[in-house]
Amino acid sequence: MISQATFEIPHAVAPSEEVFAIGDIHGGAGLLAALLEHARAQPRQAARRTLVQLGDLVDRGPRSLATLDLMAEAQRLAGADRSIGLMGNHEQMLVFALSGIGVRQAEIYELWIGNGGEAVLRECFGTRWRQRPTALREMLGPRLDLLRGLRSHWQSGDVLFVHAGLAPDVPPATFLAKAWDEGFATASEDEHWCWIRAPFLRAASHHGLFVCHGHSPHDGLAVPPAAAIARHRLNLDIGSTRTGMARMARFVGGTVTLYELVGDLD
Repeated sequence: MISQATFEIPHAVAPSEEVFAIGDIHGGAGLLAALLEHARAQPRQAARRTLVQLGDLVDRGPRSLATLDLMAEAQRLAGADRSIGLMGNHEQMLVFALSGIGVRQAEIYELWIGNGGEAVLRECFGTRWRQRPTALREMLGPRLDLLRGLRSHWQSGDVLFVHAGLAPDVPPATFLAKAWDEGFATASEDEHWCWIRAPFLRAASHHGLFVCHGHSPHDGLAVPPAAAIARHRLNLDIGSTRTGMARMARFVGGTVTLYELVGDLD
């Protein structure tokens, strides 16, 4: 079942395009497939259709590999002209753990497992899920290239799409220029675009931008969309693996249609 509500925002995407943004899915391939199908069914309202997925495709849920495969075909499945994938903190942990970067690889691999990665390993290897990173790299195959190619952010007009948010006291260009692995597991989470929470969520404005984000499910469930929009942001994370729900938003000019899906993770 999909419900929807429409809002006006004091910002706008580029007039030549409509943007569909999908929030955190976390291995809920059934949810992602349903949202892509729903996007495809909507009549076009602009010359170009762009699909953006805000990150955290993987971990926790039952079918992370299938969500990656769907994302690889998302442009076609959504009837879009282009598809853009953003990196979430869960993709960051996974890519770091599988990249063999430095002596901390084993530590980061365990960090990823404890933050939902165990579900991916069980999906791949069943009861013998305790496998080394090399085995998982082989299982992922070309999906790892998709993960490595994820972006930090994307912007249309004065609407910014990013996984976690912006820092109130750092210019967006500086904050978003941080490399995907900059300060990983050593700096404060509030110093990176795929981890920041409290400073961003508390801010009343965001450098003149409207921010469409995910990453913070408690905020997504507790703060009504209208209240978030008044603070120049919209959270598309509502804890898919706990709620069985997912969010998608359609931006056309300054009009936002928010879709909430209740469905099956599988």
